[in-house]
Amino acid sequence: MTPTRPAGSTSGARHTWWFPDGDLPAPTEGDRFVSHEALIVLNPAREPAKLRLTLYWTDRPPTSFDHDLVVAGERVRCLRLDKLSDEGIDFTIPHRTQYAIRLDSSVPVFCQYGRLDTAQPNLTLMTAPAFG
Repeated sequence: MTPTRPAGSTSGARHTWWFPDGDLPAPTEGDRFVSHEALIVLNPAREPAKLRLTLYWTDRPPTSFDHDLVVAGERVRCLRLDKLSDEGIDFTIPHRTQYAIRLDSSVPVFCQYGRLDTAQPNLTLMTAPAFG
């Protein structure tokens, strides 16, 4: 049996996505889960998506990264923003600092943002689609 390309429309995929509410939670000592933020990128195209991230701050010029951030064709990838070093990026987003994200892709992709905040006992897990 030969696999077929999944049915469905990719008309909502975009080259540019905006995430206006970055605010990396600080890790809480002794927690079972680690507070973090993540960008989830789905690439429905057959060719790889080359990504560039730009962070916007309240008190300084933007910071941009395009360090081999790639999502393979027809794959999904989660980029942990508290672990940019895992992506080869020598930069740390400061905890509890307001920022925004622009994601640019070489091919149209779908994006989502997620945050896990363990600062209070009930935890907070939030996900939101981006503005494209």
